[in-house]
Amino acid sequence: MSSRSACGRHHGDNRDSGAGSILLVALLVVIAAVLAALVQLGGVGIRRARIQVVADLVALSEAAALPGGFHPGRSVAGPLAERNGATLTSVAVSGETVRIRVAGGGEVATAAASLEDVAGEADDPR
Repeated sequence: MSSRSACGRHHGDNRDSGAGSILLVALLVVIAAVLAALVQLGGVGIRRARIQVVADLVALSEAAALPGGFHPGRSVAGPLAERNGATLTSVAVSGETVRIRVAGGGEVATAAASLEDVAGEADDPR
């Protein structure tokens, strides 16, 4: 049986009391999980972009040093990669082209640069 209170509401057999609150909490948990996943994916994208920038920088720097001849003991690639939070994993020189591979933050990136790329950077008026 239900009875009517002074404010006009029924009391008694009200089985869905609080169901809206539970649904709201569940919805908030789902939204929080989606936001956490998006933040994680954004972090991965930033790490990938950063390691690629380091690879490009190292490749251009090493290519700029090519006119003096490539000497692994005097390579700027390793220290430059380390100063930028990455580890140089390989350097290959073929003619006037340098190929670099770096790793860092769980990501790996490769880049290639040549003397022509370095000259193009210097001539670019931007």
